[in-house]
Amino acid sequence: MKNNSDNVNAEKNTKIKAKNQNQIKNIIQNYQLKPLGKQRRAAIILLLIEIEGKLNLIFQVRGNTIRQPGESSFPGGGIKEGETPLRAALRETKEEMGIPANEIEIWGEIDTSISDQHIVHCFVGYLPNYSLSDLRPDPYEVDHIYTVELDYFLEHEPTFYKLETRPIPESNFPFEKIKDGINYPFYNLNKWLPFYNLPEHLKDEVLWGYTARCVHRFIEIIENRQ
Repeated sequence: MKNNSDNVNAEKNTKIKAKNQNQIKNIIQNYQLKPLGKQRRAAIILLLIEIEGKLNLIFQVRGNTIRQPGESSFPGGGIKEGETPLRAALRETKEEMGIPANEIEIWGEIDTSISDQHIVHCFVGYLPNYSLSDLRPDPYEVDHIYTVELDYFLEHEPTFYKLETRPIPESNFPFEKIKDGINYPFYNLNKWLPFYNLPEHLKDEVLWGYTARCVHRFIEIIENRQ
């Protein structure tokens, strides 16, 4: 038979649980959703410039002393604490290409890339008052720049190649805890990566990966493709 002490404790526990439930409900109702994980946040600008009456995309080739040297990219970089993606993209473009924010006409933002490691915002900008000779790339961050006519990308699709990654049996990963072990279908280990074959005069340049994906998506958007 329960005594009074037991009844008091039961009532107290019920109140504690009810309070916790309300607290949890309030937290969830006011939570601002975000991608799962702790990704590095960055922002870039797909820059357009008019050359001889035709729109061109500007690419920078990363310097040999920084991360991912020799790769074709758009200007941009990491987002600082308290900084908006656009402000970060404009700041980085000024640092890398020497272009002041007020010289870039931002047309908008296209799709954001989200992975386990990164969240990257992509803006589209136009240089209405600039020529290539006006650009002042930072020699530490930028080895050189090149341009490709927009029409070229409208007429040429990238080729997608499958990059296959397989688990290593000798690793410390606890395969024995997973059904089927090392034969589990780790679907997200494989990626399809785009490569563009650029015009003959740019045969030494390589446009692939994330930058190529941004170009391809930009083309899909302006052509109203899903």
